[in-house]
Amino acid sequence: MKSKWLLDDYMIKTSYHDDIRLVLAKMGFEYHVEKYVPFSDASPRTPYATADTVFIHGKKYVPFSENSDLHCVENESVIIYGKQYVPLPDPVSTIPYSNGDCVVIYGSISFVRQQMNHHQFTPGGYLPEKSMESLGYMPFMDKPELMANYNHVFTTFKDLVDRKEFFYDIFNTNKIFIRPNSGLKTFTGLPIHSDDFSSEINSLRQLKQVGDDVLILVSNCKKIAEEYRFFIVNREVITGSQYKLNDELDVKAGYSQEAYDVAVEMAKNIWQPDIAYACDVGIVNGEPKIIELNSFSSSGFYACDIPTIISAIDNVAVMEYNGDISIGGF
Repeated sequence: MKSKWLLDDYMIKTSYHDDIRLVLAKMGFEYHVEKYVPFSDASPRTPYATADTVFIHGKKYVPFSENSDLHCVENESVIIYGKQYVPLPDPVSTIPYSNGDCVVIYGSISFVRQQMNHHQFTPGGYLPEKSMESLGYMPFMDKPELMANYNHVFTTFKDLVDRKEFFYDIFNTNKIFIRPNSGLKTFTGLPIHSDDFSSEINSLRQLKQVGDDVLILVSNCKKIAEEYRFFIVNREVITGSQYKLNDELDVKAGYSQEAYDVAVEMAKNIWQPDIAYACDVGIVNGEPKIIELNSFSSSGFYACDIPTIISAIDNVAVMEYNGDISIGGF
């Protein structure tokens, strides 16, 4: 048997690599492309509201109008602050797969999470959100010195603002590096010079809506020359690609041996974040270091060997479907 693939339309259109659909088709895999529908994965326990939309128990409600095509069904409408809301009909899914099927989900984080919430596929998405947090993997490294941000402090955004001098002092520098603990890219990690602190903090608050309680990693700044992405599947580094050079996007096939060797060390680590994931390695201050780990299901392939990736993922997906492998088996 072969796994089936569920692909995010947006991810395909914005990718830096060859169209995965062409590769899947050439290799004889069944695939389906679906568009992400925002908010349709709202929590069943948490109402969520926008200007004219309310989500209650995962269902979308809109203001009722006599001129609307929507009907007001007794016992289904709700009154909020004196305004009547009616539920929108559930969207008709076009996904041709059934719960229990062997399906691999690939797309944006929001898309993968949504599909995992709505369907019971095996393996579904390789998206271990907690394990992709900095605190989700950094404490479990057999060789923590391989991490680019080995010397670091975790704190809240508010604490950084309130005690900025403390953080510059402990790293004995006038420029620090911060990034969110979350692997969901709340904001992109960035260096902050002490002279630019206020303006950078204001930008993060206004443009990225970074809240006071957001957990962040603070470290010293480093010079990163090259950056590579490697894919690790079932403890094996299967392919890799350069994606940055001197902090500029520069995608090309191949990788340095020293970066590959560090990825191999990650694959040997006793603890593993998932059966399949991406490991980004950079040449940091002249030495190969792990920059971060990312989920397989939401990581771009760049110039990696896509047929190799698909074959490896299909192999572990079918093994998981048959009960021959699981993350607990590591």
